[in-house]
Amino acid sequence: MTHNRDTGKRIHQSGLTVLELLVVIAIISLLMGLLLPAIQSARESSRRTQCVNNLKQLGHAAQGFIDLNRALPPSYVGVTSSGEKVDGATWCALLMPHLGEPSFGEVIDFNRPWGVTQGGDRKSQIVPLLFCPSRRSSMRQITPDTGVPRTRDFATSAAWLAGTCTDYAGNSGGNCDLQTGGLDCFTGRAGGIRPDGILLPAMVRERTGKGTNDEHFHWTSPLTLQGIRDGTTYTILFGEKYVNPLKHGHQGGTALDLSLEGDAPRDTALPDADDLWADGDAFDARYPWHFLRFGGVMHRDRDLGGDADWCRHWGSPHTAGVNVCFVDGHVRAITWETDPAVLSALLNRRDGTVIDLGDYD
Repeated sequence: MTHNRDTGKRIHQSGLTVLELLVVIAIISLLMGLLLPAIQSARESSRRTQCVNNLKQLGHAAQGFIDLNRALPPSYVGVTSSGEKVDGATWCALLMPHLGEPSFGEVIDFNRPWGVTQGGDRKSQIVPLLFCPSRRSSMRQITPDTGVPRTRDFATSAAWLAGTCTDYAGNSGGNCDLQTGGLDCFTGRAGGIRPDGILLPAMVRERTGKGTNDEHFHWTSPLTLQGIRDGTTYTILFGEKYVNPLKHGHQGGTALDLSLEGDAPRDTALPDADDLWADGDAFDARYPWHFLRFGGVMHRDRDLGGDADWCRHWGSPHTAGVNVCFVDGHVRAITWETDPAVLSALLNRRDGTVIDLGDYD
């Protein structure tokens, strides 16, 4: 309260005392503390919804492939009758024409190896739909200082720019042996017995011009809907894959290139290879762990791990669990508490196991 100098009357002035100001600040801080988790939860809910929608679009694209080819998309193209791997397009590349990119299949011939001269920059494009926004922004493979090992253009012998990474993997099997998983599930040569997953290597035939820029071949998808004995509602097609949080964009996995010699993959150390690298070019069929997963094990993104087999597992940044798309197109989360045997059964197309919704809810 002060006095007016002209009239001498007292004037009352409103204002906050220091104590009142502190109380206001405390209330605002309390409200912010209550609101921020809600805001973060809402943002995560939105990102998770986008992740679910991405998987639904992949499921719709797979159905488009099925309608056109009367068979499921292969994991990659492919393996010859003699067991030789030709390193053609992957399922990620094969679905691009069904994901609003019809010109992709026009400039890239899927009857040729991925390394031949064709397609220009389309091979190295980034595909945002292949990423979970809860994990990261879309990106392409990080090229190491040594270059992209054996990623060579047959005509110029120069390394090309690596393509898109992905947070989603195809189901290549439920009960693969982790020590021989590459042979069993990634090449489809499990002692003459086919893997039990959904995405299997294409069967390659009529191959000409081997190892040259003129190489061509014909291939067929190895699996139809009739081969899914457990039903499309109970068999997983795609799911979120585990990626070491410290290795986003890094090529590799266990140091095998999976080019077959005789009855076993060739063990070839990659320059700068690390057992936990499993997040490279999703269009490059030479490294199947970039776009395939198998088995009933899941990991949260915050789990760093130290096991080379982790690069073959499923994983997610979400608190609810791992989002998966079933063959019939519906998407749901497999909760972290789910028994690994249940997840393995959902990955197996032919084991006859009866799965109840409550087993993975």
